Amino acid sequence: MKLFHTSDWHLGRMLYGRSLLEDQRWFLRQVFLPAVERERPCCVLIAGDVYDRQIAPVEAIALFDETLSQLLELGTKVCVIAGNHDGPGRMALLKNALRHSGVYFATELSDALTPVLLEEGGERLQLFLLPYFDTAQAREFLGDGSLRGEGPCMERLLEQLLPLFDPEAGHVLLSHCFAAGAQT
Repeated sequence: MKLFHTSDWHLGRMLYGRSLLEDQRWFLRQVFLPAVERERPCCVLIAGDVYDRQIAPVEAIALFDETLSQLLELGTKVCVIAGNHDGPGRMALLKNALRHSGVYFATELSDALTPVLLEEGGERLQLFLLPYFDTAQAREFLGDGSLRGEGPCMERLLEQLLPLFDPEAGHVLLSHCFAAGAQT
């Protein structure tokens, strides 16, 4: 099963007072979408920071919408998590309706508790979509005010996911976070 992993598109980014939107549009149309068409992944993963700021420019939203539409026309599913630059509440618009089309958004911690199941060629894969979070959000979600630091919060969140693992499937965690010192 083939997946395309991407992140940090930062659509609408300004660099030294110049909009990068036309460059981003060119890349998506001339490089990214043709690669998806050629390689035919089962799913495109976007691991946060779709936009460069929480209130994204209308042009950036339109480009993302155009790209999602093209991906669906190519027959691929799309999984998107909110990053620290994204406005998760704004990204959540129509997320439940879009699930029926094969576009899965994770904008709040509870979304990670409903894995996306991909099936292709006899293979099964559970995707756990964990959006960006800060420690205060994790403490509130987990109901544990004693948690301090990103590491303990992440550990407790991952403990919530383990019982959801289907033993007959592979498992992938899509997250937008800082990681160091990990082992496989």
